[in-house]
Amino acid sequence: HTQMAKIMVGLWTSFAITGKPQADNVMPWPTVSRPFGPYFRLVNPPEQKEYFVNELTNSVEKARGPRKPSSSSQTSELLGHCNDLLLKRSNVN
Repeated sequence: HTQMAKIMVGLWTSFAITGKPQADNVMPWPTVSRPFGPYFRLVNPPEQKEYFVNELTNSVEKARGPRKPSSSSQTSELLGHCNDLLLKRSNVN
């Protein structure tokens, strides 16, 4: 944990002074050139990744925990509500 703390202090200090995060023994921070990457994953050692949405989705799913499977009656009820909304919308137009 001490090594990671030193990396973080170095990155934040450099960013505060120069506007570019840099630290000893850490690859250059990638410039984001697309809506979802590349990005820097702050693990020890830091690594460059290309599409953060996958990691974000996995983290959210892990934090959310296991989901209960929906029953067929719940699915049917939901589809019925969706169908009712669609019919109401088409009758308005």
